[in-house]
Amino acid sequence: MKNIITSLAFLFLLSASASALCDSTHAKRKHELGLILYSNSAYFAFVDGSKNKLPVFYNHNFIPGIQYKLKLNKKNALRASAQFTYVKTNIASPSEQIIASYEQNSKTKGIELRAGYERIFHFGKFKPYVFSDLLYSYQHTKGYKAWSGCFSWGEGDFVQNDNSFGIVTGVGLKYNLCRHVFVSVETAFSLFYHYRYEKVDEYIPSYGHFLD
Repeated sequence: MKNIITSLAFLFLLSASASALCDSTHAKRKHELGLILYSNSAYFAFVDGSKNKLPVFYNHNFIPGIQYKLKLNKKNALRASAQFTYVKTNIASPSEQIIASYEQNSKTKGIELRAGYERIFHFGKFKPYVFSDLLYSYQHTKGYKAWSGCFSWGEGDFVQNDNSFGIVTGVGLKYNLCRHVFVSVETAFSLFYHYRYEKVDEYIPSYGHFLD
């Protein structure tokens, strides 16, 4: 219920801001505010500071965030965006797997901040574009996991923090609802530096105690 109320409040404020921009007769055309309807990205780690194996992962979200654009002219613009993620993870190994098993139940909340440049092409109100951004991403994961194998087994609550810095490049399509308000969809490719901190309250049944 809390998430629903927060989302409705966010959409109300965005709608009010969009209405004000559309009705403004004094606002300059170069400022635009938009809602990202869909975002799809592939992320590749070129350096992994935590030494975890995270070579690539994919992320796609519907209505993930908002975007601001400062148009320098008809073909060039500076841009900034904030995208939010909320993911529930439920993983369970197949019951027939005897040698090793893994289970995880967790929730991940994150924010991704981008700022960069885009090149715009014009086809009426539909405007394809290419872009390149600097990226900072933070994700906080909290949950429970259990595992077993030939030489180790255990279970426990865990907290995991992921920080990423990188470069994003991609393509998008924008549709102007009015002079200063738009909606867009984007797909992108990212190279980033990633660091992960993880703390697990680990309980080993065979020994009957917690490990730090």
